Amino acid sequence: MTAPKHPARKVQSTFTAKIPTKCKQCHMSYFSHIKNDVNTHKKYHTNFLEGPSWSASSACKTLKSIQLRKGRKNTSVTLISVDKSDSNDHLKSVMKVVNNELNAVAEFEHWKYTNTGIEGKAYLAIAARRVVGVCTIEPIVNPELQCRWMVFNTQELVPEQTNSSIKIGISRIWVAPNWRRLGIAQTLLDAVREYTIYGVVLNKHELGFSQPSSSGGLLSKYYNGKMHKSGEFLIPVYLELPQ
Repeated sequence: MTAPKHPARKVQSTFTAKIPTKCKQCHMSYFSHIKNDVNTHKKYHTNFLEGPSWSASSACKTLKSIQLRKGRKNTSVTLISVDKSDSNDHLKSVMKVVNNELNAVAEFEHWKYTNTGIEGKAYLAIAARRVVGVCTIEPIVNPELQCRWMVFNTQELVPEQTNSSIKIGISRIWVAPNWRRLGIAQTLLDAVREYTIYGVVLNKHELGFSQPSSSGGLLSKYYNGKMHKSGEFLIPVYLELPQ
């Protein structure tokens, strides 16, 4: 038997082939030598960067369309809302993508509350048949228990202080990576204020965020944060009730 000319290289090549590749952009791990893995990654990668696909036949209410400058082109983005009664498997698949990136649990259980006059709802930004932005809301059931102020720099709750201004809870807010820094998140928050309660436009300070991440906290700081006399920025937050 003839020994291989480069035995170390062969062993290394075999070993390397069994190590999954991790995409630096979408963070998915897959085997580059397996066709099904490659195809699965390609689909997930596109959904992650550009947003998951959305069917025009899905139950929803069209709110308005806006024009955004993306690169060198003007792009039309349509804002829609999906009520609790209209939520479906398609929306759940979209929220799975959102929750995976935010490292958050599914929040559809929070949509069960109906005794406040405000029901859970999802606001979506749609462009080129893809969901490029999502904002889900839930009602505040117990303001005394739920509504608080958070110190932006430390992400600690201000003790023994209730934020009585909060009317709506922002449960999730997400924008597809390739659509960020275009003002979509702020546009979704404005839609929440304008369309959640018929005939009423809410004040920015009437929105509270649920355990915001660093990027979510930064969004809240500039959207409806408040400078305290101590020199600290405070952001309105609410605590989700246990299931």
